[in-house]
Amino acid sequence: KLGAAVSTGFGHGQWWRAIAANFLHFVSAHILMNMLALRAIGPMVERNIGKRRYFIVYMLAGIGAVVGAVEVMKHREPNSDDFLVGASGAIMGLIGAQLAILLWGWTKDRARIAGRNLQMLLLVVAVLVVFDHMMPQVSGTAHLIGMGCGFVLTLGVVLIMPRRQRHFEM
Repeated sequence: KLGAAVSTGFGHGQWWRAIAANFLHFVSAHILMNMLALRAIGPMVERNIGKRRYFIVYMLAGIGAVVGAVEVMKHREPNSDDFLVGASGAIMGLIGAQLAILLWGWTKDRARIAGRNLQMLLLVVAVLVVFDHMMPQVSGTAHLIGMGCGFVLTLGVVLIMPRRQRHFEM
């Protein structure tokens, strides 16, 4: 009732749930895990794309994850009372952003450290996908959509950045 995204969608002027759901969490362990993930991933992405672009990627990945997951929920079980809360989709957007940054560094500069970090991050993503599959209360759909949004948005940011700003810090 406070703003969770619900499986019935965003009808009747409740579009705000696509934003609010990113700031609500189910239990204290849920918010703690998201805060730890944000602390681990956020600084590298922010250093490389800047504060404003970081905010845009974070918010749009979170909103995209919520909207996409709700659409999938609507079609899977149209009359269920499932709901969705948490910043995980937005945080997975930052993982997607990190993947885009590392991929750009590896392909453009042939930076070995970017290649190694990219491989490690892909392993982390694989573990997360397996974990999401094993935990029915976790929305793997929101995670994957958020990661995809973050990847695409950041790749767009990287491609439109002025050339002099394309030096990335690993």
